[in-house]
Amino acid sequence: MKQSNAKYSLLYPIFFISGFSALLYQVVWQRWLVFYIGISSLSISLIVSAFMAGLGLGYLLGGYIADRTKTINAIIFFILAELGIGIFAFFSKTIIYNLLYEKSMIATNGVFQTYFVLFVVLLIPTLLMGLSLPLLSKSIRLNDLKKQSQFIGNLYFVNTLGAAFGAIVSGVFLIRWIGFQNTVLLGASFNFLCFVLGFYISKSNSLDTHQLEKNTGDSSFSWDKKLTFWSIQYFIAGFMAICFEILWFRMLDVTIKSMAMTFSIVLGIYLFSMAIGSKAGVRFIKNSNSNLLKTYLTGQYAIYIYSLISILTLIYFSNNSVSLDYLFTYFGNYEMSFEPKLILTIYVGLPIILMSIPTFIMGFNFSVSQAIIQDDFSQIGRKIGLLQFINILGCTLGSWLVTLVGFNFLGTATTIKMISLIGFLYVFLLRKNKLLSSLNALIFSGLLIGLIYVFPNNSRFWDAFLGIKEQGKIIVEEDDTALSSIKLDSGHSLQDIVFINGLGQSVLPYRKDSIHAALGSIPSLIHPSPQDIAIIGLGSGGTLYSMSGNPVTEKINCFEVIRNQKNVLLKYASLKNDSSIINNLNNPKVHLIIQDGRYHIQNNDLKYDIIQADALRPRSPYAGNVYSKEYFLALKKKLKPHGIMASWKPSERVASTFLTVFPYVYEIGDFVLLGSNEPFEVNKKQFELQLQNSFTKNHFSKANIDINKATLGIMQKIEVLQFGKIKEENDINTDMFPKDEFNALNLILEKLKN
Repeated sequence: MKQSNAKYSLLYPIFFISGFSALLYQVVWQRWLVFYIGISSLSISLIVSAFMAGLGLGYLLGGYIADRTKTINAIIFFILAELGIGIFAFFSKTIIYNLLYEKSMIATNGVFQTYFVLFVVLLIPTLLMGLSLPLLSKSIRLNDLKKQSQFIGNLYFVNTLGAAFGAIVSGVFLIRWIGFQNTVLLGASFNFLCFVLGFYISKSNSLDTHQLEKNTGDSSFSWDKKLTFWSIQYFIAGFMAICFEILWFRMLDVTIKSMAMTFSIVLGIYLFSMAIGSKAGVRFIKNSNSNLLKTYLTGQYAIYIYSLISILTLIYFSNNSVSLDYLFTYFGNYEMSFEPKLILTIYVGLPIILMSIPTFIMGFNFSVSQAIIQDDFSQIGRKIGLLQFINILGCTLGSWLVTLVGFNFLGTATTIKMISLIGFLYVFLLRKNKLLSSLNALIFSGLLIGLIYVFPNNSRFWDAFLGIKEQGKIIVEEDDTALSSIKLDSGHSLQDIVFINGLGQSVLPYRKDSIHAALGSIPSLIHPSPQDIAIIGLGSGGTLYSMSGNPVTEKINCFEVIRNQKNVLLKYASLKNDSSIINNLNNPKVHLIIQDGRYHIQNNDLKYDIIQADALRPRSPYAGNVYSKEYFLALKKKLKPHGIMASWKPSERVASTFLTVFPYVYEIGDFVLLGSNEPFEVNKKQFELQLQNSFTKNHFSKANIDINKATLGIMQKIEVLQFGKIKEENDINTDMFPKDEFNALNLILEKLKN
């Protein structure tokens, strides 16, 4: 018996490893699928929904299998599922990247078709992942159902803890060290290890009669009022959990000033707190004689109360705390910072303040609810499977509601208030079940009403989280794609700063932004006949405006993934009476396309004289998609004869990557890279003559842009990087290894050393 127990104790590290691997896959597969359907909020929502749909079906199937097989066979089914996940992961790059993306083997025409393809592709691994918890919940039979529920809670704890570490380790370390593909292969090796260890357990010769017992009993599934009640609770819990997760991430993404590793760290803290909560719940039900229903309902109510209080506290301190002034000053800064004090505060302190208590309660209440629900060993698997499936349905509805309705029509602050109204349900249930006195019910309700009442509107809310102390100094537009804002009269020069998700992108008016004036005008005035131009990224519109300064240009397609960017610019133009922005966006030559530029250009037959990538920080999320060798190769094919590819040079690695694709490359002012398939000339005198063209002069004078000052200094340094022979470099960015994007940790470590 002791030998058997020792072997069964291996279930915990096995399930930890399983959770660890699952998050490696989620982080990487989401990135790979973006190549196939493009970067947009809708595409990412489709990926997440397809992922969750497979998990939900896996929970249902796993519960069905678990209640109809021997306990030892439950382990066998689990390890076969781990083997299947590992095999799929091993071939996942071929399926997702090589076949779907590179070879375009399955075309999509619309949202439904895209979702169906994603669902089918992800069905096998996600369904197998969903099998795990229901199967393992029946892999061992304990003496009583209370201990059985504790066993389930412990399984949930180790799996969620593994997922937390998987999220953090993948985004912060593994992808930076070994890239996407090797990270997935490492995850596959862990699944194979789970198979081997599980096989060892299944071959134990010293199992007791309980463990060998077939899961007999009443094979029918009894759906009663109790199960109906808990189905509703699990749906609401899933709905609430995903709503707050998305809302917290929007807030943290803005305040942190989004980097590639932000998602992994925030998700890791979210899952870690939930794991610790589930373990605390196991200990609570083991040692406490409290009314578990009262504990659950009170905990759910507390999630809403704490979430409101924590946000209100941060908003209060934004204007009233001298000691935290450095933090709120950072919220309003143009650049991200890698100072140790700030990094610790924004990457650890803020997520813990906002998320740790609510997610701890979520995990705690999972264990508590299992102790209440599990009252029949023969139905344990089906109850877990059904309730987790319903929980997934709640998550799916919540994710769509927040992204498509909340962000687009209500805004973050109003959405938080609307979601918090669910807290009244738990006051009602506590009172209905006589678990709360009338007086306390009034106090609970009054507290919730008061917090919702004093909670700020969207304008004041974002003032605090964008570092604005004086009202009326910011223009904000929010939707499911991003939070776009313009901070008015900032800095000594009183320039206006364009932010996207809290990170400065450019400045307004155009006359004060010489960088984007040069970035747009240099390639358009160097090319002898730039009739058709593509620009990836709108931002302030500064690059777009400067690209329009050549009289021969007939059409400019400008691609932007952030749908509200045009609106925030037009609001600014109206407020400041800036005709140059209005003329820029209403230019009949300009066609604004709300779509991922790489995806659209690659999947369209149009070819261009110039393809210009607007400046994007190399450590921003998905920046690797526009600085990789595959990206430059894809756009190279879309150039007309003698066409020019123009890119900002944010790092030497980007330049090295550029040189592996284009045989003819110039570098202008250590700033702009120009590449082509054929020989071309960058002639400074011809450029200066073009500046004197009446159309060009008039175009820039309308916006009061001193284009000579913005460009002639940069044009003093023209360097031929290569002429006719492509260089092969080892240290480059690729789709499978976007080194620049995940290089932030190196910068942090350098700051710590200094």
